[in-house]
Amino acid sequence: MKKSLNSTPAPQYNKTQCETQNLSIILEASKEKSSSSSGSSGSGCLGTLNSYFNSCEKKPHTLHPIYEQNGVSGLEESVADLDLNKIDPFDEKLIDELLSQKVQFPLARHRVGYECFFSELHPLKVNSHASFGSSEYTILKELGKGAYARVLMGKVSTDGDKVALKVQRPACVWEWYICKEIENRLKPHSPCLHYYVLPHHIYVFKNSSVLASPWAKYGNLLDLVNMYKIKMGQSLKLQACLKLNLEMTRAIHALHKINIIHGDVKPDNFVICNLMRSGLPTLKLIDFGRSIDMTLYPPGTTFSTVVTTDGFQCTEMKEGREWSYHTDVYGLAGSMCCTLLGKYMNTVKRGARWILADTIPRYLRRDVMEPIFDKLLNSPSHYDITLLEDIIHSLEQELECSLARSDEGLQTVDTILAQLKL
Repeated sequence: MKKSLNSTPAPQYNKTQCETQNLSIILEASKEKSSSSSGSSGSGCLGTLNSYFNSCEKKPHTLHPIYEQNGVSGLEESVADLDLNKIDPFDEKLIDELLSQKVQFPLARHRVGYECFFSELHPLKVNSHASFGSSEYTILKELGKGAYARVLMGKVSTDGDKVALKVQRPACVWEWYICKEIENRLKPHSPCLHYYVLPHHIYVFKNSSVLASPWAKYGNLLDLVNMYKIKMGQSLKLQACLKLNLEMTRAIHALHKINIIHGDVKPDNFVICNLMRSGLPTLKLIDFGRSIDMTLYPPGTTFSTVVTTDGFQCTEMKEGREWSYHTDVYGLAGSMCCTLLGKYMNTVKRGARWILADTIPRYLRRDVMEPIFDKLLNSPSHYDITLLEDIIHSLEQELECSLARSDEGLQTVDTILAQLKL
């Protein structure tokens, strides 16, 4: 039996957002350790947030404008004392300042599903009932546990639906904010919303918070890749890879269009929610605890914070260059590699270009996939959203040609998923 892929560890940063362990909904928790790394800064910006916003060079903004920001005019005055010589987008103090003083969280669009309690939350025990205001859940089992967070499987007492409950200590509302911004910016009827698992409730206590999200009944991408390899003795067929890679690219592209960086794109943060031939997206993106809202920074802002976990450093970090959306693009390449080769991505630099250390087999359309990886691993310093648009177009064309012949590759995966259902 071939060795299965293990759950991907969470990236390690200089400072962790709300000190969470960044647990994936389905996966076991992986322990983070703080480590020193460089800070982040916008190009040519010094001083406080006031001087930063006044002196920052206004670079052309290739991403789509979103909406009029609340309280932007008073931003310099409200947080003028915040030292932003080096901007670390994961810094807890910075996030708190942005939420409370720039966003003025919670706004009306953040309050649907948001419940705040003046009491402390007692530890949740398996096979017990938990009441949060008008909501009641049965705790079925623990899925993962870290120093500051737990992920539990629960069941809604009223209708029996399964949910994932992410318990964080101390309370952290950043992930809720990001998810509500995604909902608001994409609008209710946008088909892009189908590419994300977004929490429907957050319960905030004095000592902790609980995010309640829909349950992903087929596990995650790693589960599928491992199960397929065990059952079939090989990696996924090209047709299945094309569909999964297309959906992952669409999910990241839609986020970038609304100026949000996911910040932790990896195979185990894509969960399987529907069968391949259901007519709905098979994959959905989860875990927005590391996300960055670029509308809270001036256009053209970049960062230099370095992820120290091996395998998570985008090429910009490896070379000491500043990054923004590049970290997601690199994570997308790693997730694609997982589907195609059934293993984690390793890269090497050949001349001026980064390439995969492993060769893509010819039967997986090397002629199509190698140029895609070249674009993902060597994205331009000034990120251009058309990069992913071009890749989407290429994958759409290949998948359409493949399905015109047969959907056998999708049928095989659906058979595996039926056995994988959690």
